[in-house]
Amino acid sequence: MEMTCPKCGAVQPESDVCSKCQVIIEKYLQYLERKQEQVAQQPLEEAPAQKKAGSTGKIIVAFVVILVTAILWNKGHLPSAVYSNHGNYSPISGFYENTYYGFSVELPENWKQYTVKEKLPPAFQAYSKFYHFLGAPENTSSYLFVINTASVSAESFISDTWAGWVAYKAKTHKIIFDEVEDVSGFTIHKVGYMIRNVYREDHLFIAKGKLIELYFYVKPSEDKDEITQQMREALSTLKKI
Repeated sequence: MEMTCPKCGAVQPESDVCSKCQVIIEKYLQYLERKQEQVAQQPLEEAPAQKKAGSTGKIIVAFVVILVTAILWNKGHLPSAVYSNHGNYSPISGFYENTYYGFSVELPENWKQYTVKEKLPPAFQAYSKFYHFLGAPENTSSYLFVINTASVSAESFISDTWAGWVAYKAKTHKIIFDEVEDVSGFTIHKVGYMIRNVYREDHLFIAKGKLIELYFYVKPSEDKDEITQQMREALSTLKKI
């Protein structure tokens, strides 16, 4: 069985230590998880104000670029990232489609799509190619919806068994629920758990030999229950295409 190193990306036979960069896999995954927890705990930060263009010419050029980009995006001709397996997202309809891995989901309309740099710490930015979509209502850091290819190989996920996966999570987090359900031709493994006072829910399935992870987190807020329901409704629209 093969695995992909979560640090350097080297594909190699399954092992506790990467043969290329020598990182201890389990410890590095724990490090990444701690970083992700820090992101979930960060307070809302306002985006810095954009600098004004230095000339009328620059303003006109910028306007044209934005206009053309918006037209292409709304018609579904602009990929959500430079990688061919990232899929496409229309912020108008809220429809995300990934023809490479063969699935789609419907998100609430007019959600903003974010880049890894905007939402995740520097330690994650080297793995942009594994993140296919990050989205949420604009101007909030209270919740986030993510689609990514998991660093754990599909073979390891299967061999560890679902019970073993949940037991590993339970070592450091309070498990709220876990279940396995067949949805539109996919076998979805679901687990909800607490990261301190932040709720996170993972939905995992295998497509084209890769472990795909759809997850969301919700911080404490007045609309926490409403947003959690929205996130679950989005996950429930998963379809094989």
